[in-house]
Amino acid sequence: MIIKKMTKVGLAFALLGLGMFVGCSDDNSSVASTLSETNTGKSIAELDTSLLASSFDEGSDCRESSKILAKRMPMMDFEISCETRDILRYYIDTRVRVVDSKGQPMVGAKVYFTDCLIGEDCEEITDEKGYVYADSVMFLKHYFHKGEEDKGTLVYSELNLRIVSADGNIGAKVTLEFEEAKVFSVDGKSVAELQAVAEEKLYSTKLYVDTLITYYESSLKSVGDLSPYLNSAEVPEFLVCVDEYPLCTEVTEEDRKNGYVIIVGLPEGSYSFRVGSRRFGLMPVDEKLEVKP
Repeated sequence: MIIKKMTKVGLAFALLGLGMFVGCSDDNSSVASTLSETNTGKSIAELDTSLLASSFDEGSDCRESSKILAKRMPMMDFEISCETRDILRYYIDTRVRVVDSKGQPMVGAKVYFTDCLIGEDCEEITDEKGYVYADSVMFLKHYFHKGEEDKGTLVYSELNLRIVSADGNIGAKVTLEFEEAKVFSVDGKSVAELQAVAEEKLYSTKLYVDTLITYYESSLKSVGDLSPYLNSAEVPEFLVCVDEYPLCTEVTEEDRKNGYVIIVGLPEGSYSFRVGSRRFGLMPVDEKLEVKP
């Protein structure tokens, strides 16, 4: 299997501090020797991080790092807030398997990386085995503190996802912990695997465009003179964004003619939402979006 390139997902992890990375080992292929070539997988705590790509944010040479297993060290709340000398970040190729309540893979499901910056395309579709893939995800931070005897603190990252089935009827909003990941050797590379279960019922609802126009126009006017932007090739889109569910729905010309836009893939409930555009910002709407079966 080849881990496919996903530049847009790399952007999705920007808020987790991924950025660019450099390899601290001259032979990353040796990672495979530490892992089983079977499909059983290994606990991520058994992974030798000295064989992975990593980066320091400042001040130290990562080539001096000794062998460190990913197993978490005991951590106190004050350790992160104390004077930190350096932070060493570790990266690993990652795949997420999406299954239903019966453990069956969900093919064609949409997976949204919810830590994605607004304006970026952060949606992926599960393959025939229910997987989506991401390259070089920052999964572990090693904080170094003052004092030569202090071994520092290791903290795992988490992955926040929103999942919608191919038919839009089932989904989930999940937080996956890298601390619980299994690691596989795939084509000689270490791959962390996480699993997400989607079993929440989802529904669609209508929003009438005439109630949204005022908020949309106000969001555009809030930036002042629009002429430099409107004269360019890019026309501001008309977006409806539901709070805590980062996928935004664009109001199209056809929606305007119909008089309503359909918001899909939400659990039953009452939601706050905003209207506007990526370039000019989003304005809160006074009323709630009601989603019912």
